[in-house]
Amino acid sequence: MTLTKINTVEVAEPYDFSATIQRLGSLRRSANGTVMLDYFTTTPKYKIKLQWRLLTSAERANLMTQITTCVTGARALLLPDGRTFNVYLDVESDITETLIRDAAGYKYNLSVSFIEA
Repeated sequence: MTLTKINTVEVAEPYDFSATIQRLGSLRRSANGTVMLDYFTTTPKYKIKLQWRLLTSAERANLMTQITTCVTGARALLLPDGRTFNVYLDVESDITETLIRDAAGYKYNLSVSFIEA
């Protein structure tokens, strides 16, 4: 298994990840029933969702730093299965974070989505 990296920086291994192929566009129906289809691109793009469980504060901080860099430009994302994508943070999907308290302090669960550049 390959180490997960964002922008060539190692991050904690995700608990789960998925890569789905999507066509970026929108579909709307007008008042008279006409369907209007608008593609942003005719090339399908991957939407990649990663989930982490029980991250330490240090792992979370490192991960959030790397995720933030994906807002301003496309960054290399190396997945555990060895595939590499240039991605942006999917700003239409929320970053979901859950705080968990255990005997040693706090841990974090995190869910993040990226869109292929």
